[in-house]
Amino acid sequence: MFKSYPQAYQYLCRFTDYEKMTRFHYNRQTFDLRRMRQLMALVGNPQNSLRLIHIAGTKGKGSTAIILSRLLELAGYKVGLFTSPHLISLQERIQINGVHISKKSFTEMMNRLHHFSLPRLTSNIQLLTSSVNPTFFELITAVAFLYFHQQKVDFAVMEVGLGGRMDATNIITPLASVITTIDFDHMDKLGYSLAKIAGEKAGIIKKSVPVFCAENENTVRQVIKKTARAKQSLLYLVGKDIKITQCRNSDPADSGTSKFSSVFNLKTPFHHYRHLKLSLPGKHQVQNTALALGVIDYLRHKKIIRIQPAAIKKTLRQIILPGRIEVVKKSPDLILDGAHNPVSIRALKETISRSFKYKKLILILAISRDKETDKILNLILPISDVIILTKTGHPRLWEPLELVPQIPGHFFSRPVFLEPNPKKALLIAETLSSKKDLILVTGSFYLAGKIKEILTTDYTD
Repeated sequence: MFKSYPQAYQYLCRFTDYEKMTRFHYNRQTFDLRRMRQLMALVGNPQNSLRLIHIAGTKGKGSTAIILSRLLELAGYKVGLFTSPHLISLQERIQINGVHISKKSFTEMMNRLHHFSLPRLTSNIQLLTSSVNPTFFELITAVAFLYFHQQKVDFAVMEVGLGGRMDATNIITPLASVITTIDFDHMDKLGYSLAKIAGEKAGIIKKSVPVFCAENENTVRQVIKKTARAKQSLLYLVGKDIKITQCRNSDPADSGTSKFSSVFNLKTPFHHYRHLKLSLPGKHQVQNTALALGVIDYLRHKKIIRIQPAAIKKTLRQIILPGRIEVVKKSPDLILDGAHNPVSIRALKETISRSFKYKKLILILAISRDKETDKILNLILPISDVIILTKTGHPRLWEPLELVPQIPGHFFSRPVFLEPNPKKALLIAETLSSKKDLILVTGSFYLAGKIKEILTTDYTD
């Protein structure tokens, strides 16, 4: 028996954690869903009693998951939310109505897994796979299923960890499958073409389960369409079946909106919304919201949920997405964003230019070794007046000194600082800034989380 959360957490950390690795085999042996199915069978298949929404994609899946869960929550439902990675605490990954799983509940779920399943799992599947032990992500997914079942949630929104087809979450039959923007990322695992990457994401599509898909390249759309057709699943596409019109930044004087909000109209196959006000900056968040509302309207149409348009409008004005263009301080603005691939950096760059006014942009940057570092640098450095390269304790991140040779020479006309300690990197940025400047922390979700932890914890040297 684990007597405390630290004991349960330390035990969990003994299992393979692919989030901390840059190189590993992405195949059916390493990511064996038979192992996950057997693990859940040994604890009674709690996931089979849940009403689930499943979300995959390269960009925006976490945001869409949070938006969906908040819409359901503010309609009066008890809603589980499973996302990854976390910013500060592992408990963030498993929430009900915005409240993280408690240390006591987490320990209880880990005790159930440890005593009633893991020893039997090891002995039962030795003939099926050489990779007997479950992974870190499989166990945390199992904890989520157990917890949501125990707490009798009305709905649970599950975000895919990696890919989709072989992800530990992909043992479910959801009410709806959601696929957000698909672009190049994790190519050494998912494939070096958009068609192959889309094929991995489309692996979450289940027979006769409706699919909601963001605007994507034609190559991606064709893969999604083909898969949906083969699975006899209705397909709703943003841009075709779900249409955004008259999207603009809101007027700061407009009642009920912030200076960073968007205002837009939206038409789904089931409802026409006018003058929606979104608290989140960026056109990409309007896209994510449209996708979420497509699902909500489908569930309303099928009489699975009840929610009034007025409640939807109120919710959209209040949503906050941690670590996603999150303004955590003012004068100067300090923004945390977990953008970590070219498509998300591009969206961040566009949002900064459209929604923020500043005199000087001070960049605090860290990048993982398995990302397209050259593309990220060439996208984000041109808008930066001061560059501070840093890292966290995460093993996937480049050392600041290792990033220097990868920076095109002409960017050294501006100040470049190397500071491996993120707390000191933040201090440098604050020292160099004036009230009219902007400090941007990006390049890694792990860096955004570390800076947020520094800002919210009373550190002593």
